Amino acid sequence: MKLWRNVSLGITVLFVVGALFIWFRKADAAGVKNTFTYQVIGLSIWVILFWLFSLEC
Repeated sequence: MKLWRNVSLGITVLFVVGALFIWFRKADAAGVKNTFTYQVIGLSIWVILFWLFSLEC
């Protein structure tokens, strides 16, 4: 049970750190300015990928 809790905590921290990175970065890898629309799209993709990952586990 302790291992499961630690793994869940690690996944949650990874999700939050990734979401914060997507939200607060100024430009993406191509150098395009990260507007509010791009932030929402990026976070939506991040949430969908984590949701799909959680269904597989």
